[in-house]
Amino acid sequence: MNHVDLDYMFSKYQIPNYLKFSRSHPFHNNHKRYHTMKIIYQYYHFAYYQMIALSDTCNNFFRKNTEDDDEIDESMQKCWSFAYGMYVHLRTVIDTIKNIRILIDDKNDIDKYYKLRIKEIIDVTNDIVKHPLFKTDMSNSMASQPQTLSIDGSIDIVLWFGGRATKKTLSPEKNFVIVRNYMESIFEKLNKQS
Repeated sequence: MNHVDLDYMFSKYQIPNYLKFSRSHPFHNNHKRYHTMKIIYQYYHFAYYQMIALSDTCNNFFRKNTEDDDEIDESMQKCWSFAYGMYVHLRTVIDTIKNIRILIDDKNDIDKYYKLRIKEIIDVTNDIVKHPLFKTDMSNSMASQPQTLSIDGSIDIVLWFGGRATKKTLSPEKNFVIVRNYMESIFEKLNKQS
């Protein structure tokens, strides 16, 4: 697989274990494995750029310190959009890692910490980022709405389910790093087996 080194990425986001594994297992004769590895790489990039755009937009918003309601609303909408896009791409990375593990018959255990964190990220994508779920029986309807933005890029979300509202805080950059570390831990184990 022809991957460029990810030297242009901030070092804490680089994925050397993935790159090492993909170089030592090019899978040119197995199109399913080849394209599955490529999707992991590509969607990781997509998520990375969404996360960087969120960070830059958030930093510019707080640096500008505007009091104009329209500018505030536009900046917050952009930040929320970048965050939601990042979660969708991370979900694809997570699903595709699961697929490559099945394709190569990887039986390594996943650390309990990552099992819990990855499930939480999948739940965010399924329960918050996707379209609202309104049913004719409103007691089973579900919706969410971003409300605030913190200087660190965290987002407070209001969730409505069955007529009740709760609040949840999303931390997009922290979740990106969790998926990055999860991916790297899996490919580190696979590299040791090679």
